Amino acid sequence: MLNTIMRLARCVMFFTVAFLGQSGRAEEDGIDIFLKAVISQQIQSPITSGAISYEKKVTIGDRTEEEIKKESDQLIADFKNDVPDHPYIKEIISGVPERVRAAYSRTRTISGRFRFDYSQKGCKFAEDQFTYEDFPESPLRSIKKQVSGRFSDRTEAAMELPLSSTIFVGSTAPNMVQFHQLGRLRGILVTGVSAIVEGKGERVAKEEIRQHFKKICEDNRDISVLKIAEIKPFEDGSTSYTLESAVADKVTQRFTIVPSMGYICPKIEFYDPSSGNLVKEYEAKEFVKLPRSGIFYPTHYTESDYNASTGKLTKKVEITIHQETLSLNEPMSPKDFSLEVPEGFRVYDSRDGGDAHYTAEEAGVLTLESDGLDLDKKPWLRKTTEGLPRKNSSVPKQRIAARVILMAIGFGFIIWGVIVRIRKKKSAVFTALF
Repeated sequence: MLNTIMRLARCVMFFTVAFLGQSGRAEEDGIDIFLKAVISQQIQSPITSGAISYEKKVTIGDRTEEEIKKESDQLIADFKNDVPDHPYIKEIISGVPERVRAAYSRTRTISGRFRFDYSQKGCKFAEDQFTYEDFPESPLRSIKKQVSGRFSDRTEAAMELPLSSTIFVGSTAPNMVQFHQLGRLRGILVTGVSAIVEGKGERVAKEEIRQHFKKICEDNRDISVLKIAEIKPFEDGSTSYTLESAVADKVTQRFTIVPSMGYICPKIEFYDPSSGNLVKEYEAKEFVKLPRSGIFYPTHYTESDYNASTGKLTKKVEITIHQETLSLNEPMSPKDFSLEVPEGFRVYDSRDGGDAHYTAEEAGVLTLESDGLDLDKKPWLRKTTEGLPRKNSSVPKQRIAARVILMAIGFGFIIWGVIVRIRKKKSAVFTALF
């Protein structure tokens, strides 16, 4: 298995070099800074657990009327296919274009608290609770466990949707912010280098990677890799180094690294190799040093996506961390990640393509510990035959559950706002949907 991972890592590095230009003239200092940064965040001072309270602002870039129509048509088609006999489908569908258009004209604010424990090898635990500004009375909560397997990962998650008095348990989960990566290196090359370091150890890996870069350099004279393009002051008198890769003098990637602050990476830029336009940018600011762990962590973070062809902003996510609640690398256990189930709530289980339904006859708790999501072992749950309304039995059950979750929590599935608006007029809408 280890040999397979290492071969894959080499392939990733080669194709990254060939396509994005992340290798070439071996600049000793630049490569050394990059490797030390990878090793620092992987071995010397990794972020393995944390508790973080935050505010998140999501802004979607402008769309043309043609793009809005295309997205609206796709949402409507998916909804019709997945829950064709929903009692208020006509009202929901009629409002989709309006909601899609509205989503591109304002910023949406979300407040939340995230907890995670990635300290156990091959197993990740996370808990997220967040509230949309539109629905302050209805916080959404979820817990998620991801276990690495030989060929694929297995995910188990549970999510509470309070407006529908429902808990969803499934093999998919909403996307969570990768808080352990804020202000750290990320990208395909980082993944490949990390795999080699893990497989061969720090000393051997550093030499092998350096030789690999030099070999690519000799074969591709128009490619430069991790060249120190800029040195300038950073926060608190520190010095930052911007490492730049390019193909035929066209920049493809930039990493800004601050060695004296634990090799943090406050800025990453990815560029399209054809157009030269910036396509992805990560930026972290106002770092604080946590007294117990000694780790530097940002209190402001921005992630931006741009259209490769036009260079226009397509999405921006801005996160503000509440420093007074920030905690990193403190001990946790799977039992700490829990979801309270109030009496009377329904629990829908779609794991492994299943379709099981339960009713909570009294209040209970679901956790990520062993058997913590085994619903048949919960004496406070009664199994029922109740199901989601649908006519098209050919639609995979797990797909329906995943789409319903996305509609409820996703900024991408703007139908959420339509459903809530209708619910104010007809209180049965959410009950009927779920």
